[in-house]
Amino acid sequence: MMHRTEIKIKGIVQGVGFRPFIYSLANRYNLNGFVYNNTEGVVVEIEGRKSLLKKFVSDMKEEIPPISQIEAIDIKELPLAGYRKFFIKASVPGRENF
Repeated sequence: MMHRTEIKIKGIVQGVGFRPFIYSLANRYNLNGFVYNNTEGVVVEIEGRKSLLKKFVSDMKEEIPPISQIEAIDIKELPLAGYRKFFIKASVPGRENF
C-alpha cells in the first residue's frame, strides 16, 4: 500500500548539499515526490510503500552530509498525490511555520 509523507527538517540543512542528498536517497528506494528549501529548513513530500518510507527516514538521519545537522524533524501523513518521479524544486522565499 502506498503512503505519502511530508517531512520538515530544521537545522543546518541549507547550502550543505542536503537537497541532492535527499534526491539520491529517494531514488535509492524508488520513492516519488519532491524536496525544496524555504526560510525555515528543508521540506520533503514523498510517496511510496510504508516500509521504504521508514528506511528513507532512518537513512536520512544516519547518512546526512558531513556539515549538516538536523535539529528537528516534523513528519505527517498526507493523502496520496500520485507523484511519478522525485525532483528538486527551487527554493521558496518567505516564511513558513514549521
